[in-house]
Amino acid sequence: MKGRQSIDGLVGEGQAGEGRMRLERCSQRQIERLAVTIASLSKKGDLVLLSGPLGAGKTTLARAFIRQLISDLSAEIPSPSYTLAQSYAPADGVGPMVWHFDFYRIEDPSEITELGLEEAQAEGVVLAEWPEHAGSALAAGGLLISLALANRPRERQVTIENLGGWSDRLKLLEQAMR
Repeated sequence: MKGRQSIDGLVGEGQAGEGRMRLERCSQRQIERLAVTIASLSKKGDLVLLSGPLGAGKTTLARAFIRQLISDLSAEIPSPSYTLAQSYAPADGVGPMVWHFDFYRIEDPSEITELGLEEAQAEGVVLAEWPEHAGSALAAGGLLISLALANRPRERQVTIENLGGWSDRLKLLEQAMR
């Protein structure tokens, strides 16, 4: 049965119970592997959202994701916590631009329009941390990655949800992470 799914205010289309993947007890290395795999499946126009508490691994995932997309595994990837947005061009000149947004300090979702999110998504791949601060300013669709602290130190629980446009790629991701 088709229905609308809502995750922390984010809504996506899909089959109830489908389009979701959960990884238990992930190490930092596994989170980095996940990020590289998702980056390899990403394409121009994609919106990848990272949600989770402070210290859950969003920055680790973001850095590995961006380094893979720009083909520069040693690139310095600063957190956009204070600048709110950073952009990266592929080192080899091939592939889409990557835009990294951090909405933690956003107080009013209308501020997101001023950051150029829509334009960034039109010209490249957008990775956005703290999407719950964006309210309705985010376009429909994308991939939501929720990270949570696990019961053991240094392990994380990761839930990945297709909010639209990732059905086939989510299946590939699931196969790659086995």
